[in-house]
Amino acid sequence: MSLEDLKALARHLKLSPVFLYQLYDEVSSELIIERQIILCDNLTCLSKGARELKKYLLASMDDFEEQGWEVEFRKCLGSCSTGPCTLVCGSLKQGVAIRDLELLLKA
Repeated sequence: MSLEDLKALARHLKLSPVFLYQLYDEVSSELIIERQIILCDNLTCLSKGARELKKYLLASMDDFEEQGWEVEFRKCLGSCSTGPCTLVCGSLKQGVAIRDLELLLKA
């Protein structure tokens, strides 16, 4: 299944593509993008600290891109109760803080 197929299925089922992505180990292992950060920026995660993370990522975008990181923002990563959430290289990270993102730049 391609990434586009997965997105189409998620739209059809009215599910988060990331949630669907995580359900399928076979698919997710093929779709992991090295050096990719996806930050959830829905209201729940924003209220749990994603607003500050988003500001930090936007302000540091040049630094991340210079080191080969791709940064994206999505409305839901399927783990609202443990936010703010990010996907880092395909791995869900919960309760993320700015310090966690700073460490990625230093790695």
